Amino acid sequence: MPWKECSVMVERLRFVARLLDGESMSEVCREFGISRKTGYKIYTRYKDRGLEALTDRSRRPVRYANQLPPQIENQIVTLKQEKPHWGARKIRELLVRRLAGDIRIPAKSTIHAVLHRHGLVKGLPRPRSRAHGTPLSPGLDPNELWCADFKGEFKLGNGEYCYPLTVTDHASRYLLLCEALDSVRENTAITAFQQLFVERGLPTAIRSDNGVPFVSPNALFASPSCPCGGCAWGSPSHEPEFPHTFPLRTDPLTGLTDGVLARCLAHQNCPKFFNIDGGNEYWNKSSSLNHTDAFGNDLDVESAASNVRLYSIASIEHNTTFDQRPELLNECQQMTNLLYNGPVFRALSVALDRWVTNGIFPPRERSTHA
Repeated sequence: MPWKECSVMVERLRFVARLLDGESMSEVCREFGISRKTGYKIYTRYKDRGLEALTDRSRRPVRYANQLPPQIENQIVTLKQEKPHWGARKIRELLVRRLAGDIRIPAKSTIHAVLHRHGLVKGLPRPRSRAHGTPLSPGLDPNELWCADFKGEFKLGNGEYCYPLTVTDHASRYLLLCEALDSVRENTAITAFQQLFVERGLPTAIRSDNGVPFVSPNALFASPSCPCGGCAWGSPSHEPEFPHTFPLRTDPLTGLTDGVLARCLAHQNCPKFFNIDGGNEYWNKSSSLNHTDAFGNDLDVESAASNVRLYSIASIEHNTTFDQRPELLNECQQMTNLLYNGPVFRALSVALDRWVTNGIFPPRERSTHA
């Protein structure tokens, strides 16, 4: 027996036919699997327009709320044809002068889309720069390379989660550490690694992924800066390590010569930037190392690194808001105050933009109050 083909229109026709035969709307809708509201809509359309109403209607919107009027679109195309070298910005300025107050002037992006739709502009090819990975060290000898990772997490019978921290030797595949931790916090990982270093010594390198707490911001081994209590002196953080200053300096303790800008100075592609610190950065951090030598003497950073400016906003925390309240917040944090650094940041942002764009030198390095 061949399959019987049916369509939506045929089903609607059968539905209407049964209603015309006198069957009740509820019974027919229940058999066809539709609501009575849909059934009445189909039947009303049939009575108004006949069989034509049983076909699928267009789902295209009746009107587009933000559609550009055809007259404006034609005027944009005409202006572009008259001035082939004009772009969307100049065409919009001309429309503002001619039609300001009469209609809503389209945005520059809308005008560019109209020009692109009519083939009056061509997009510039964008070069795609693909990242080239750095080859990983092979780690051929034991204790040369360790691999550390958290092997997921799982829920225990008491409802708490277990986070197993594992460390293996890359060459021998020997499991050096498998510690069950209650979280991926850095303090518990530090304790596990310190115990492992005591038992197994120090490897040449440790390989990990980019997750917490290995390479994430404000986490173990990767913090450019950490709050008080998270990265104290002597903890595994790079914050107090040499180099500290932007220009090249020699460390009298190790004899190393380095600087924050050493790499870009070698390639002659250093950007212009501001280094802005508040009172908090001096109170519980190490911001003074940015502009002093190893003996505590002030350095003329502006003369040694002409593309750097150091500014200090006195008596503020790490970050403040306009509705700051003078109350004690967290442990190891000074009392909050009503000083707001927004206006100073805004002024320095404008100065940095003028320096980069127009070559107007910013104010000299100094300390200011918010």
